[in-house]
Amino acid sequence: MALDTTQYATTVLGRGDVPITTYAPNTTLGYSNDTIAAIPGLSDAINGRNGNQTLQDAMANPTQWVEQNHLFNALGILEDMRIGESGQNKWLG
Repeated sequence: MALDTTQYATTVLGRGDVPITTYAPNTTLGYSNDTIAAIPGLSDAINGRNGNQTLQDAMANPTQWVEQNHLFNALGILEDMRIGESGQNKWLG
């Protein structure tokens, strides 16, 4: 089953030609909540720093995003394993 990575958004010009964007129901910034839930780790990632950009990156290439996300998580776990009880990185002293 293919993921629906379409952004369901409508932008119109409001007063003073200021753009106003509205999003379809059951979406986050116009992307299907079901699709967001189907991509491992994305729901948590978009609630963090740079969430909007993270969401756009993931929707542009979901497979690549998942692979990179797992790599970054694995590197973080490795770093945690290097830190001793003293709170110092064992490799850096």
